[in-house]
Amino acid sequence: MKRLWLVLLIVAGSLLGLLAGSAYWAGLHAEKRYWSYLAAGSTNPQVQLKGEYRRGWWTSDAITRINTTAPSPLSFNLKHRIYHGILPVAWWLQQGFSLQPVQAIARTVLAPDGLGPMNC
Repeated sequence: MKRLWLVLLIVAGSLLGLLAGSAYWAGLHAEKRYWSYLAAGSTNPQVQLKGEYRRGWWTSDAITRINTTAPSPLSFNLKHRIYHGILPVAWWLQQGFSLQPVQAIARTVLAPDGLGPMNC
């Protein structure tokens, strides 16, 4: 009986480690994708994009500052909360349960000029 519990404990620990590791791995790729999208959007000389990214284990926060020059100047910020992981546990805790595998789920809101807290 002790051996069965030990095996179950090892299997459960391995699955939790795999889940946490996949979230971290997906977070690395989500950050790379964010910066590549920012670079691709910055090719237009009339639009200036600047970003700030804070990566966590299960979620990441980003702010994209968008400045346009034509036809009239416009400036605004977008706040992003990015839930990453093959199975996004942090998203489940806030929005509901789904077993659909994803790399990341992004939630974006228009932010005032003052950056304030990173809550989305």
